Amino acid sequence: MGKKFLSFIMVLVMCFTLLPAKKIVTMANVWWSGEGTEKNPYQIKTAEDLKALADYVNAGYACENEYFKLMNDIDLSSACGKDIASWTPIGSIIPDENSENGIKCKPFNGIFDGNSCTIKNLYMSDYNNIINNIVNNNDNNVMLFQGLFGYVGFNGIVKNLTLEDSRINVFGAAGSVVGLNTGKIENCSNINIAACDMFDKKISEIINEKDYDELKYLDLYTSIYGSIAGGIACLNGGEIKNCNNNVSIGGDSASGGIVAINDSSFISSLIPDESELNFPEASIINCNNFGGVIDFISGGIAAANCENSIIECCNNVGKIIGYMSGGAVGANQKNALVINCINTGEVYRYTDDDWTICDDIIGYDENTEDFNDEDFQFENNSCKKNIECK
Repeated sequence: MGKKFLSFIMVLVMCFTLLPAKKIVTMANVWWSGEGTEKNPYQIKTAEDLKALADYVNAGYACENEYFKLMNDIDLSSACGKDIASWTPIGSIIPDENSENGIKCKPFNGIFDGNSCTIKNLYMSDYNNIINNIVNNNDNNVMLFQGLFGYVGFNGIVKNLTLEDSRINVFGAAGSVVGLNTGKIENCSNINIAACDMFDKKISEIINEKDYDELKYLDLYTSIYGSIAGGIACLNGGEIKNCNNNVSIGGDSASGGIVAINDSSFISSLIPDESELNFPEASIINCNNFGGVIDFISGGIAAANCENSIIECCNNVGKIIGYMSGGAVGANQKNALVINCINTGEVYRYTDDDWTICDDIIGYDENTEDFNDEDFQFENNSCKKNIECK
């Protein structure tokens, strides 16, 4: 049952994804200061500058080998908010019935240096847009991956950036820095202490009342919420390194403190000649999660670590809660590695109509000798001994 459920999630999400990112045109006639080179990058100084970058990429300009640098802290309250509008991600993947794969990809393939600055008050909600599209029988404007960046392509890099007090509550896949990453995310942090405090208080009430049904209201208490959700990225098919999450995360199926799903194998399976693209293993290295995570499948670092992917030298401190939950990984597929990871957070698993505290690094691991998928039943998923990192 567990494997089938995980496979369903992966198929549901991955069928929408991935084509290799391509440069469309050379950057020209833009309004930022700078030349877009490594020595003289385009300068992002205001919310309007950042929004202009989103408009530019979503118009089809991948910004291949173009450099951008955040010059100061930016408050996005003037560009997005509950009473204004939802933030439009930089880069996107949207349904397209006229394309061969049924999707249209508009990646960010440039280099974005946050310059150790902070972007505050990112706000995203697509529920009104979803309802309007359903009423009008039109899903071609639905962005499948949500975050400050919607889609970072194979050559894209986002680094040295902090997000503070973000609020993301979307129908699809939710991440803070990026929805879908196939490039590199380095030295990025996501912070919302108030949301974490609210989350911890609500979790204490749920645990004391032994009530699983109350979880459905947790989108009110989490900083990031989606069908699947991650504290830094939702889906990672590239590299995430030296990143920290300190916000609360929740979803409808799978959520993780750093990512929801760590997997690159599905990318290569969709590309005819993967040798030319030289796909790396999806990796999460030296990352830390301090926020609470709650979902059906939940992990301090990743909800699901898939075949040929790696999570290394990561640490979880946050409370992890779900049916299939682990301090580092909720569900670990065969040939997926978890190396030198530490969990000091409380891991709760719902079994026999009650919450049980576990000490598992991995909640559901296909690599263990005693693993038997046919015998695995969620209702009998009692706590095991702590699984040593491999």
